[in-house]
Amino acid sequence: MIGTAAEVSAFAKRVNGGENGLSARLTADIDYTDYNDLIGDGVAYVGTFDGLGHKVTIDTHTTSSMPGGLFGKGSAGARILNLWLDGTLTASGRRASGLIREGDGVYISNCLVTVDIVSTYDGGQGDLAGGGIIGWCSGNNTLKNVAYKGKVTNDVCTDACVGGLVGWVDDPGTVVENGLAIMEVSIPATTTKKCNALVRGHLGEYTISNSYYVNPLDAQPEGTVQVTEEQLASGEVAFRLNGNQTAVGFWQTIGEDAFPSPVQGDRKTVYGKGDIHCNGQPYDGGSDTFPKTPTNTT
Repeated sequence: MIGTAAEVSAFAKRVNGGENGLSARLTADIDYTDYNDLIGDGVAYVGTFDGLGHKVTIDTHTTSSMPGGLFGKGSAGARILNLWLDGTLTASGRRASGLIREGDGVYISNCLVTVDIVSTYDGGQGDLAGGGIIGWCSGNNTLKNVAYKGKVTNDVCTDACVGGLVGWVDDPGTVVENGLAIMEVSIPATTTKKCNALVRGHLGEYTISNSYYVNPLDAQPEGTVQVTEEQLASGEVAFRLNGNQTAVGFWQTIGEDAFPSPVQGDRKTVYGKGDIHCNGQPYDGGSDTFPKTPTNTT
């Protein structure tokens, strides 16, 4: 059980020192802005880190070759769950990403990342390939019920390409289910490779379903949907992200939250109105009332 910033730092040091299978659960929101220790920096993390719905605030400045907001690298067995990570990551390394830099068999579920990424990477090792959630995916990674909102800035790399959720999928097996990306970018006009609103990677090496983005950037995965800020605020996207409504993974208090979150906290479940079943499907002869106005959600 971890409840303070000092305990997160001590946990990271133990993991990086070789106890990489350790697991942790948070007991409180944590201000981690006075620390820069990453979990899985120099060694792959393989334990379970459960935020239990709590927020960790960072102001990370790192020259690590594994620059993630809180995690460096995770391998098979690593699970990052129920965590809200907020703040700023300033990094000089390649593939700087909001939550974790690199995954090889990582399972990420119900994580909200509202981290601005300030990259000073100069392109010496190739393109930036950063992601809102994760930078580099090899092996069978899963991202389920995840959202990123933030801005990526780089002034020096001529290939400062990024992905709204995933920076690059390099091997077959990564799965993204129920994802939301609200990413802004400020990168050199000389960038030659394409940014992607959600996932960058080789075609056929990942699958993505029921996922949405606000800013289209240069490209978008086939089958994903662009939405507006009005649709986000109305609750429509929260309702859609919950699919058939049998397992709610996004919450939003209409009138208070500008967008849905995969971390519940005090947020509410969003329901649709109209001639529809509870699973969101229209009755025979009826119609699904979305998209309309905020009055269509409660």
